[in-house]
Amino acid sequence: MRVRNLLALSVVLLLSVGLATAAAAKKQPFAASQQMCSNAKGQFSTKASTSFYGSSYKGQRVLWTCDSYSDSSAAQPMGQSCLADGGKSARTDAPGFVTCWKN
Repeated sequence: MRVRNLLALSVVLLLSVGLATAAAAKKQPFAASQQMCSNAKGQFSTKASTSFYGSSYKGQRVLWTCDSYSDSSAAQPMGQSCLADGGKSARTDAPGFVTCWKN
């Protein structure tokens, strides 16, 4: 009886560790940029419609935006974070708004 209970507990423990590992493996894209935006009290989005800026040329695509943030020192680090996320450029010239461009 004890061996069966011990075996059942071992199986439950192994399954829970496996689920936790699988959940940890699903990385959130742009997590550092999103955290930076949140720390600056901004609104993070991956939707192009939230960009303060219009695209410079046809076909330019938004990777992410951070709008309405209040920490003025956050613009440059977020611009650098854009490049780390695989973005080609970031626009940071309007206070409180950053758009990371994919191409």
